[in-house]
Formats: sequence, structure tokens, C-alpha cells
Amino acid sequence: MLVRPGRTGDNEVTADVSVPGLEPASVYIRANVRLAVEATTWLPALLPLAMQSGATLSIEGTVDPVAVRQSRRAQEILSGWYSDLSVVPVETQGDPPSLPPADGVGCFFSGGVDSFHSALRQRDRPITHLI
Repeated sequence: MLVRPGRTGDNEVTADVSVPGLEPASVYIRANVRLAVEATTWLPALLPLAMQSGATLSIEGTVDPVAVRQSRRAQEILSGWYSDLSVVPVETQGDPPSLPPADGVGCFFSGGVDSFHSALRQRDRPITHLI
């Protein structure tokens, strides 16, 4: 499966997707905020389709190397839950950006029991950003 990311406007990113044995398709993500054109976006979105088709997921452009590494574990979990999914190779093209690490610690906080648990466990590393 080959993924070619693109853009149609500030608030929409697209990708042309070619899956062996199927007609090529264009997919998009639209939001009410400006979206960054980043190939990493398409890894979690299209990985289950690649797993179902049994095809290598090849994404053109820069993909976060941590996301690629962790996609293997995600595939193992998904294939354990769904017998029609299999672990597939993930290939990326492009050098990862060399950005300095960000300052601070973030936590997705919904106000529920799980997010309170996450926030309270991090007392030794104070959370600086709640999302």
C-alpha cells in the first residue's frame, strides 16, 4: 500500500492511496483549524487497512520514527483482537526532522477517573500542559 500525502487547503490534508488489487483512492482529513501537512498523520489512519490487506504500508514523506517503532506494538495488539488483521512492514521515505525536545509534560485530561490517575501519578514530574 502506497500513501502519498498532500494538501487541498489550510484546513484539509489529503492522501492518494494505492492498495494492491483495489482502485487507487484519495482520502482526506478536514478540520476547523489549520492542519499541518505531515506524513505521520496517515500512519494510524491507514495502518488497519494495510493490516487487513496484508500489504506493506509505504508512506512517502517524513514520519515520526517513534510512531513507526510503536506501530509494531500497536499491530500486535490489533491482530490479537481481530483475526482478519496481520502484522505488516511499515516503510517510510524522508529523513525525520531534527527538532529539539519540547519542554514540559502534557496530559490528556477529560476529568474522568483515568485522567485523574494519570495526573496524580506524575507528581514527581509536574504536568505543565493539560489537553
